[in-house]
Amino acid sequence: MQVKELMIPLSDCAKIPADRNLFDAVMILEVSRQRLDRLDYRPRVVLVYDRELHIIGSLRQFDIMSGLISREKSGQGKLSIGEMIPDCRKALAEIFHTARVLKVREVMHPYSQDEYISEEASIEEGICKLVVGHFPNLIVQSGEISTGVFRLSDVFSMLSRDIKRSGLK
Repeated sequence: MQVKELMIPLSDCAKIPADRNLFDAVMILEVSRQRLDRLDYRPRVVLVYDRELHIIGSLRQFDIMSGLISREKSGQGKLSIGEMIPDCRKALAEIFHTARVLKVREVMHPYSQDEYISEEASIEEGICKLVVGHFPNLIVQSGEISTGVFRLSDVFSMLSRDIKRSGLK
């Protein structure tokens, strides 16, 4: 079995240019979730592309929340949760403004070379890359063109199904 047989096609994925703001990203994710309201695939990630339309990173729910709320102050070092609560309150009060001014590229997770895989690669190779790299997904490519997303959650569902079936024999 090849990676492309288990991937989510890029056409089913929420995508946004890197220079857009977080408000746009939230809206794109919401529209994508409504459009693909199926139990087997509910998008939780917005893929980020550059001017050449290459997928260069992703914007996960955590990235959006972190960008909107935890604006680290330089020079203060690591703060305790208790010390951060006043800043979080202030950030939440300003969340609507922040969502309009903060750019996707500022908070996205940029993909490393290890987070791309050929659509012709075996499922085993894909699983190894996901597990060894601790990646939630890989960008599937045909040559230099991105064609889909190979997700850990889909692999886990497949393996769980196979494990359950093996116990029925």
